[in-house]
Amino acid sequence: MSYKFSVFEKNLLKRAKQNISTIVLPEADMDERVRQAGEYVAKHKIARVVFLTNGKSAHVDTEYLRYVDIHDKVLCEGLADALYVARKEKGLTKKEAKNLVKDPVYFGTMMLHLNMVDGLVCGACHSTADSIRPALQVIKSKHGIVSSFMLLDTPTKYGDNGLVMLSDCAINVAPTPEQLVSITQDTAKSYIDVVKKSPRVAILSYSTKGSGKGESADASRKVVELLDKQKCDFVYDGEYQMDSAIDKTTAKLKAPNGKIQGDANVLIFPNLESGNICYKAISRFGKARAIGPICQGFNKPVNDVSRGATASEIVLIIAITSLQNRL
Repeated sequence: MSYKFSVFEKNLLKRAKQNISTIVLPEADMDERVRQAGEYVAKHKIARVVFLTNGKSAHVDTEYLRYVDIHDKVLCEGLADALYVARKEKGLTKKEAKNLVKDPVYFGTMMLHLNMVDGLVCGACHSTADSIRPALQVIKSKHGIVSSFMLLDTPTKYGDNGLVMLSDCAINVAPTPEQLVSITQDTAKSYIDVVKKSPRVAILSYSTKGSGKGESADASRKVVELLDKQKCDFVYDGEYQMDSAIDKTTAKLKAPNGKIQGDANVLIFPNLESGNICYKAISRFGKARAIGPICQGFNKPVNDVSRGATASEIVLIIAITSLQNRL
């Protein structure tokens, strides 16, 4: 299997090769795209891959591809014990823990919790909620909120070689201004870590610099006020409508004195509804490669791929997960 990758994507894969991590794929027995992606990653030594299987077929382990039977009695007992310890204060019983680790997503998450692997990629045939629920319960967040970003690699020159990062498009339904501040800071850092360039962040709304009224526009303006108090070391501004954020001519008309002049490369949405709809519209109508959603804020790398992701997109998410382990 061969895939076509852009210059940026090839660079991502190269960087992952330089810092090899071990990534578990709970859906290896459930989805052909996941198997193809994992085999490609292993073959090209982008990361070490662990396939979780139901034990029905014989497999041969290699240095870069290992098969783990989720029915292995000894391993199941160890993972269940660890899950019980992690969740007993929340009322989880030992019997419930044993039942939960029969689920490949919980199984893989507990492997990550116990440092048997460095990261987890799931979501090809699970909802976002089902993919990250175990991680929210056990891996937990660094600072109280986990969010996500989508990296769009557009076919036309835009921003930094066509790359734009959107957040939050998968996890937080209606974040507060305070939560949006954390999301903005995490996404700016993710842009630096993944793209290796300086972020220019637009806080989005249906209003540009006071042109519209309403609770949502007020909330976006509040985000900027709170960021001002944080003394951030990246460029940001708001509130902006989408066209003002990404089109220089429109920015001159609507926000002539704004810090963002149609050159935003990070877009922060006011809620999940707008972010999710927008990234899918851009990727479909604009024919942009959508990489993600990529989670940010977990104590260890856990990522949820879109159920519509291609095998090559899963390859890229595995590479980014591997890189997140080294940050």
